[in-house]
Amino acid sequence: MFYLFIYLFIYLFTCLLLQCNVWLQAFGVDVQSLSEVACRAGMMTLYSASDYSVWLIIAVTVERYVVVCRPLHAASVCRRRRAVSVMAVLVFTFVSINLHFVWTTGLRSVQV
Repeated sequence: MFYLFIYLFIYLFTCLLLQCNVWLQAFGVDVQSLSEVACRAGMMTLYSASDYSVWLIIAVTVERYVVVCRPLHAASVCRRRRAVSVMAVLVFTFVSINLHFVWTTGLRSVQV
């Protein structure tokens, strides 16, 4: 049961990360416009966290399916090490997918 706590704790963290960006923009602070590095890292982080949170819910759903529908297999399938491995693979996957933001985004000066 500890693996479910791990999933949900990390999900809470990613949701708070995404919500912090919304709160800062509500108060007029645009972190992404502070510097070139902040823009690029912010875009990569926000998109990665957004993708990651969705797939984390899918991982929890699969684990719950195994526990409810296949209770005899749950002891061998649902383990802490597997939960950590799934989360690590998801982080690596989504950071890799969204790494292009480091090269493709940036600040532009617009003359009005």
